[in-house]
Amino acid sequence: MYATSMPTSEFFGRKRELAALEAELRSAGASGAGRLLAIRGRRQVGKSRLAEHFAERSGVAYGVVAGMKGTPVEVQVRRAAETLRSSTRPLPAIEAGMAMPPGNWYDLLSRLQFVLDDDPAILIIDEFPWANDTSLAPTGSSSHCGTSHSPGDRSLSCSLAPTTQ
Repeated sequence: MYATSMPTSEFFGRKRELAALEAELRSAGASGAGRLLAIRGRRQVGKSRLAEHFAERSGVAYGVVAGMKGTPVEVQVRRAAETLRSSTRPLPAIEAGMAMPPGNWYDLLSRLQFVLDDDPAILIIDEFPWANDTSLAPTGSSSHCGTSHSPGDRSLSCSLAPTTQ
């Protein structure tokens, strides 16, 4: 459910998409303003694999968490905090930031702003539509995203959501 290290399979293609993500990361690092990006596409086309491959090869701290359909938010954020602590290249000061279990997604994300230092970092939220939806709503919920303008926030967030088709 949660990836703490990249699969060993080879990665093919997606040069254009990887270049776009790399440009966003460079821009976030240069400007000091974080980014929130949504990667949308049909189910099973490799959105998660693309984001994880990008994060792994970026050389910066990163974390991968996932929303889980029909799972209470408290369980989701507890698992997300555990996953962030066990990342291959963990976010700075994540241990201190997650010392007490977060109560909800807002709490978890609010804490992350305090664990990030001046270096860029990546947070991937997979299955974003399920993060706050514990109902059994139809697959294909869309996601809402925007750009963070917090001074000194150099993080790049990717939220992944399937589209209905």
